[in-house]
Amino acid sequence: IVNAVVHATGVNFNAIPLLPDSLQPLYVHIGREEPSHPEQGLAEKLGIQGKVRFLGSQAEVLPYLWAADVFVMPSLHEGLGVAAIEAIASGLPLICSKVDGLSDIAEATEHTVLTETTPESIAEAILRIAALPYAERRNRALQDGRLVRERFSIRNGVQSIISGLYAEDPRSQLISEQLWGQS
Repeated sequence: IVNAVVHATGVNFNAIPLLPDSLQPLYVHIGREEPSHPEQGLAEKLGIQGKVRFLGSQAEVLPYLWAADVFVMPSLHEGLGVAAIEAIASGLPLICSKVDGLSDIAEATEHTVLTETTPESIAEAILRIAALPYAERRNRALQDGRLVRERFSIRNGVQSIISGLYAEDPRSQLISEQLWGQS
C-alpha cells in the first residue's frame, strides 16, 4: 500500500482522484506554493484536501522521504532534478515524467517509472508501484539508490564536468590524470 506520495515539484493533483480509496493515498507537498499554481485551491476544487498535506519549505526533507513509499515528479520541464536524485538516494522509488533532466536520471537507474504528464499516466504508474510486494519495491529502490549515489557523487560529477570542459583540449588527459590520479 502506498501510504504517502511525496512530491516536491510539478504538482498534478488530478491524478489523486483516480487512485482507489483502498490505496489510502496521502500526497505530501514539500516546497512553496507558487502564486501562478495555487495547489491548495485545486485540492479543494477536486475534493481531495483530506488526502493532501501542504508542509511548505522544509530545512530537512529526509524524514519526509523516509516516511514515503514513492516520490512522484511529473514535471513539465526540469533541469537536473536534484529533488529526484535526493529521493532515489534516500531509498525511494521514483515516478517521473519523460522530460529532459528527469529522463537522464531514469537512464542512470534500473527501476524508475517514466510517465507522460497526464493524470491517467501518473495514476497508473503509482498503481504499478503500489502493486509490487513491499520487499521487492524496497529492494528495487535501494538498488537504484546505490546507482544514483555512485553516478551523481560529488567526485564523479566534478570529474565529468572537468573532462567535458577539456574534451577538445589535448591537455585534457594530463589534467584529468593530475586531478584524479587515473588515466
